[in-house]
Amino acid sequence: IKSRIYEAELQKRKESESTSSQIDVRGKTAEEAIYSLDRFCDEALLSGQEKIKVIHGHGTQVLKKAIRMHLTKVAYSERWQTGGEYDGGDGVTWVYLK
Repeated sequence: IKSRIYEAELQKRKESESTSSQIDVRGKTAEEAIYSLDRFCDEALLSGQEKIKVIHGHGTQVLKKAIRMHLTKVAYSERWQTGGEYDGGDGVTWVYLK
């Protein structure tokens, strides 16, 4: 019985991770972050999500600038928006998917 409960809990965790609406790319290089973002957006589109939250932090602003520039060029992004006062501010970018 314990193994069934564990298996069910593990499956729930996998499902919630796969349908997560946010990705955290802090600590990655710009190239790594963009690669991760593209893969994440592919999965988000397949699961029917309309928007995702990208957490890139403030840091040196390299990630923020690279991600936002990238979002202006890719087909999956309808538009992007800076995070609000209570959801990360300028350390977050919301991506609205097509």
